[in-house]
Amino acid sequence: MLKKLREVLRRASTPDGANLPHLERRRLLQELLAEGDPAADDALRILVTLSRDQDGFVREEATWRLAKSPAPVALQAIVLRLNDWVYEVRQTARGAAATYLETERLPAVLAALEAIVGLSGKSRTDHSTFVDQVGAFLDRPEHRSLVLARFRKSRGPVASFLLSRMLRWPAAAQAEVVRLSARHADFLVRSRLLSACEASGSLAEAALRALLTDRHPRNRQKAFLALWQRAPSDRQALLEQALLDPSGAVRGVALWAAKQIGFDLAAFVSAQGNGEALAPRTYLGWLQLLGVLKNRGSLPLVEKAFADVRPQVRQAALLAWVAISRETADVPTVQAMLDSSPKVAKLAGQLLRKGKVLLSGEQLQQIGEALERHGDLSRQLAFAQRLAYWEHLAWLLELLPRYRSKPEQQTILRELANSLARQRYALASQPPAMQERLRQAMRQSGLREAWGNHDRLLVSLEEFD
Repeated sequence: MLKKLREVLRRASTPDGANLPHLERRRLLQELLAEGDPAADDALRILVTLSRDQDGFVREEATWRLAKSPAPVALQAIVLRLNDWVYEVRQTARGAAATYLETERLPAVLAALEAIVGLSGKSRTDHSTFVDQVGAFLDRPEHRSLVLARFRKSRGPVASFLLSRMLRWPAAAQAEVVRLSARHADFLVRSRLLSACEASGSLAEAALRALLTDRHPRNRQKAFLALWQRAPSDRQALLEQALLDPSGAVRGVALWAAKQIGFDLAAFVSAQGNGEALAPRTYLGWLQLLGVLKNRGSLPLVEKAFADVRPQVRQAALLAWVAISRETADVPTVQAMLDSSPKVAKLAGQLLRKGKVLLSGEQLQQIGEALERHGDLSRQLAFAQRLAYWEHLAWLLELLPRYRSKPEQQTILRELANSLARQRYALASQPPAMQERLRQAMRQSGLREAWGNHDRLLVSLEEFD
């Protein structure tokens, strides 16, 4: 049968002008459709192929015959025809799709949910009635176990669609829905569950408590606020958990809540001792609370944490050190700039760029020499970007003669040109000696020939001509 289909389609598309007449082609394909049994794999593949045929009569006939097959691929092909450009084909597809809304064909409907939910974004006709019919079909009590199993594996629009339907189930059936949604891999599902918890009730409170340990900080923050407004009996335990959260957003609302009830933050932090008994996640939050309190007596604890093997702990310790004692934070900042973790080095550069930590010229030179010994040009350029504008230019000019290879020099010169292009008119505010050094570097580099018509580069070069 497949061989016969290939032959018909080949004869129908020969390029020598001897194409089959339109009606003859339709007759041959309809005869082929009449021969096929949708239960056979070969026939099913043929029907799916012909449901996309250029001839509307052929598509219509193939769509109706596909309805006899319980296979998910058949329903997916029918759903595509629900948005067909021919009205008669769409009507046939509606009738064919309706035959799948039976319990024995539930697996096919669940497998085709992605195509069904995708109809909501189609604009050729209104598909909301059919999508609602599918939703009502899935809401039947006898289908709930299979729907929950499909929900576990779903992502994106399908998961959101299933959740919106399951939240309409009776309260007795929603406990499992809440448990699965609060631990679902899709962030949008957990966010939708959080929005649905605005209604009061014990079930909503259970969902909010499950979301307190969500992977996303924003969900944890919203869940804490929603629970806090309900004034639960364990408010203090809830507050203590949020105060030790590793996310600054969650700790921020927890500090606001602590101020509301007059919570003794210093006593709570001191009760944690040196923090060694805390879990890794709460240890990060505890370090940040040390920075909030700004107690110089806690600097030894921060210094010990700064020597931790975990990069995230070193990051938190550096932030706490800067908050507690900004004037003594220069030494750990220098160490952080040379840290093996790029994230720690990036944080130190951001603190320098924002003026949170001030380094002397000798310390900056120490960092540069250490980075040069490691031969890490990319980190040196990243460090230069964290400096003030005039320091950035001076650093790049000092860096240029240290590298002899042409590719490395061109990388530095390109960074210099991009910096000048970003702030074209800032050059006039630089000392004459700096301006002259920049002109000489550009003229001697041959950069114009190396980089051709690079727009930003040409703009910056014009400043020196």
